[in-house]
Amino acid sequence: MQKTFIFLFLILTHNAFTEVTPPNYNFNLKQLSIFFPGEKLSIVSKSYKNPILLSDIGEDILYQKYKIIHPNYTFNIYVQSKDGVILDFFAKLPSYFAHNLFHQSIIDKFGKQSSFSNKNSTSIYKWKLKNNIELIYSGACTITCFTIYITAKSTDKKIEFTPMLDKLVESEPSSL
Repeated sequence: MQKTFIFLFLILTHNAFTEVTPPNYNFNLKQLSIFFPGEKLSIVSKSYKNPILLSDIGEDILYQKYKIIHPNYTFNIYVQSKDGVILDFFAKLPSYFAHNLFHQSIIDKFGKQSSFSNKNSTSIYKWKLKNNIELIYSGACTITCFTIYITAKSTDKKIEFTPMLDKLVESEPSSL
């Protein structure tokens, strides 16, 4: 009887001592660094072949979609550029990414956010970075917390353009 109990105890508790891999599946912010404002599209094209051209709106403004592919996740990143230089990017992140891990990885890289707002359990975090770049990240919590999007845009006053996040909010404010 005692041997049976010990055997059942070991079988039932075995999973309690196994390592659990977080849902971000080794995502690293370095993967986004080549898409930051000021980077050249020629650098992006070395790592990401065959982007989808979404539109070419006069004055050399291009909207392109790249696909970030990893064995454990896939998501799209949208890039706006002018004259071969990136102005901003927008990425709708997989909802199964753990918000706490992703937010902490941004803090580890760029420090504490410059501003924070929360409405209806959805948070928006903003960082003012060097080189006239603003980074914006959004996450939300229901039963668990998850990522929504990340975007970075140039804040250089000499460059006139409408950031993709602003266009998305204008077209579908309830979707973000």
